[in-house]
Amino acid sequence: MNALPGADAVLADPRWPEGALALFGAARKQGLPTVLDGDVGDAADAAWFDRLLPHTDHAIFSAPGLEHYATGACTLDEQLHFALARGCRLAAVTLGEHGLRWADASGLHSLPAFAVQAVDTTGAGDAFHGAFAFALGAGWPVRRALRFSAAVAALKCQRPGGRAGLPDLASALALVDSIKE
Repeated sequence: MNALPGADAVLADPRWPEGALALFGAARKQGLPTVLDGDVGDAADAAWFDRLLPHTDHAIFSAPGLEHYATGACTLDEQLHFALARGCRLAAVTLGEHGLRWADASGLHSLPAFAVQAVDTTGAGDAFHGAFAFALGAGWPVRRALRFSAAVAALKCQRPGGRAGLPDLASALALVDSIKE
């Protein structure tokens, strides 16, 4: 039985941890990639991350969220390894104008930020997570999915408003393709 008809990837955050756990369990049974929006609001969330991360393919934290969760880990790389050791397949942290960093089985990786004139960062993290889930669902390699997500978030920051500031697909792809790695 297909518990998630039409889904190519799933995204959840810890605000309803029981729901995220059920969603990720169903997705894993169907071989769908799971993305966890790792923004921690309080101490109770941190305990839930310990339960969610073994069911998570890609945990993407904000810098404050990762620092709050990985209490005791001093450096950013130690914090990423802390999260990775809890069972997810990739632990990443968005760093705003400083790009992003992630850890996976092959090691530590970084991508620079896109240089944009930020007007409003409202919703940039949500835009990043949604774009990442979209890209994974489309079957893109992780590095390109992360680059695309960073482009979506950067373009969103150039315009005011949360949803109103979101770019279209063509604009995001043009920005990704303008940078040669």
